[in-house]
Order: sequence, then C-alpha cells, then structure tokens
Amino acid sequence: VGFVSPDFRNHPSHRFLPQTLENLDRERFELFLYSTAEREDENTQVYKMLSNVWRASARMSVRELAKRIHDDRIDVLIDMAGHTAGGRLLVFHLRPAPVQVNWLGYPCTSGLQSMDYRITDSLVDPPGFESQSVEKLVRIDPCFMSYRPPEGLPEVDPTPPSERQSATPMLGGGGVTFVSFNAIQKVNARVVRAWARVLKEARDARLVIRHRGTLQADVRQHLKERLTQAGASPDMVVVEPPAAGVHEAMMAYNHADIALDTFPYPGVTTTCEALWMGVPVVSMEGKTSHARNGLPIMHAAGLGDLVAKDEDAYVAIAVKLAADVERRRELRKTLRGTLESSALRDEKGFARKFEHAIRGMWRERCAGVREG
Repeated sequence: VGFVSPDFRNHPSHRFLPQTLENLDRERFELFLYSTAEREDENTQVYKMLSNVWRASARMSVRELAKRIHDDRIDVLIDMAGHTAGGRLLVFHLRPAPVQVNWLGYPCTSGLQSMDYRITDSLVDPPGFESQSVEKLVRIDPCFMSYRPPEGLPEVDPTPPSERQSATPMLGGGGVTFVSFNAIQKVNARVVRAWARVLKEARDARLVIRHRGTLQADVRQHLKERLTQAGASPDMVVVEPPAAGVHEAMMAYNHADIALDTFPYPGVTTTCEALWMGVPVVSMEGKTSHARNGLPIMHAAGLGDLVAKDEDAYVAIAVKLAADVERRRELRKTLRGTLESSALRDEKGFARKFEHAIRGMWRERCAGVREG
C-alpha cells in the first residue's frame, strides 16, 4: 500500500495518520510512503520509522514519480492531499497502481475518473450522497479517522474562564469567551455575520480569533474591522497573533468557554483540539461532503445538539450555550473522557476497519468489479 503526501511533517494530518500506520498488520500490509515535501522536520522521522519503504519524491516529476510507484508494484495507492498545496493528483491521473484511493487530506471528491474509491463515513456522506463523488464511497463508521492528541498536555481546568476570579491578561475578564482558532481563509461573509450576531445577542461576550494567518498586524486589523462592520462592538473582538507551537495553541483553550466553528468549511483538527481541552464547539451541518467533515467528531463527543441546520439555529445554539453555565461546567469536566472512550480514540479498532476496507477494494479489483 502506497501513501502519497506533502504532509509527512508538522501538519494537522499528524493528529490522524501516524496511529493508523502504526496499527496496521505488517504481516498483511507493506507500507510505501512517497513524500512530496521539500522540507522535513521531527515529525518526518516518525513517518520514516513507520514506513517499510520511504521515498523522498519532492524532486521527481509527475512521470518519474508515477514510474517509481509502478516499479514498486504498489497494489493500492492512497492520495493524502487532493487539490491542496503540494498535492500530486496528476500522478494518479497516470494510474501507476491498479487501485487508487482518496482519503483524509482532502474533504471531498478528487474529481478524477482514475480515482477509484474515497474513504468516508455515513455522517459525512449519508446514503444519497453518492452523486457528489466520482469515486465509489467506502464508509468506515462511525468515523472515517481516529484522533491522537498531542502528548504532555495537562488536565483540563474544570472551571470555565467566565467563572474564574482573576481575568487573563489576554482577554480582559468578565463574560463568556468565544474563540475560533480555525484557518482565517474559512472566515467568509456568512461566518462573520453569524459571529457578529452571536456577540450582539450573548450577554457580555467576546470573541478571540487566533491562527497562523493572523501573524501580520494589518490582517488582524482587517478581520476585526469586518466583524465590527457586521455589527459587533470593537471591544468584543480580540484578534491575536498565532500561537508559538502546538502546545501553546492547545493551552489557549484554557481561556475559552465556547469554540465557534466555521462554515461551510468546518474545522476538523481544531474541533478535536477544542473538545479535548473541554471546550464545546458550535458547528453547522452542511449539504455537501466538505461541509460535513466535522459531524463525526461532534457526534463522538455527544454534542449533536450543538450542530445547527442553518445560520439562525447556529446563533441561537451559541447564545443558549453561553447562558447555560451548568452545562458548560459539566462539559468542561467530561468532554475529554467522553472523547477518550469514543470511536474517535479507538486507534486499533479504526486500523482494523481500515484494513478491511483496503482489502475489500483489492478483492473488488481482483474480481474485476472496478476496472481501471
């Protein structure tokens, strides 16, 4: 089985991929990792150790990489990037492997007729969604991935920051603190409008936004202006520079009461991180695959009722949760344990299902069900 990715490094996918590779049965699966990244880091070494064969492929042309994969006699080739930066979909167009799969790194169909399967689940792609993908859907339920949080994190502070005696210097104190650490590219006009409505309707609330995209002061100012133009008071909005690292980013949730998801492109890694740190997330259920990627995470946490059907419901859910001190206090104490006992944290169980899915694809190929 071959995996092609530019992200065998410090990347959000590192929270979902290593444990799957680690738990695959090496007597039945030989793993070839084709890294198309120009640079390596400490996480790259993890992937090198997990692979049977490591191929540094950044300098290879499309045809060179396709030939290398073909010569390696790969049976099942999995794309981990889709149309994101560094992706090599043109390699899959040349069909170097008899079975080709789209999984994890891209939130919807690849659009390639040469891509045979897409691994998903029944929440992201319920029955009837088949027409949205050129690939055949292979559903791994209840979740199309497993999550492994960073090591070394402390226990969650059981007291919501809105109830603490001392205010944090970053936030100024008082009221409920909403946060969003999602990519700012996802903060579109609809999201801005919804967030401004939440801030106007929730009593004495503020919103803290932080992402690597907010490094520049003019970007922070522009984002704040967008929210104030939509009706939020300037003192309700705090746009911070990015965290210095993963642990600092996770620890910032200790100063958050509620996380506000983006839509129609929801968070995945950020949603897992918020929930792991005891912070409930208000999200939105979309009508397409890419707009539903956060659903299995929210359901794993038992928070299906915090997933809105539309913008009005999103605002109402956020405002109601802000006023529900008892529920937020209880969630802060229990969310990490709920996730830990859910399918989202069942690394070995997911690996077994993943193996079954891959072998099913291979059997279909051998039976001539899927012809390339």
